[in-house]
Amino acid sequence: MATFFVQIAYVATALVVVFGTASPITWLMIFLGIMLVGLLAQTAFAAAIMFSHKPVR
Repeated sequence: MATFFVQIAYVATALVVVFGTASPITWLMIFLGIMLVGLLAQTAFAAAIMFSHKPVR
């Protein structure tokens, strides 16, 4: 899943660079924003999996 978000971030940043007039800090903010969404999604999925397992006694 991390690879998916990296690819989306690269493509989105490349599109802004090619077709936009944004500064490098804007490129960085776009990339980091998408990566933050990926981080939060992975954390939520991991927590959901962890809480769905019942402890073995």
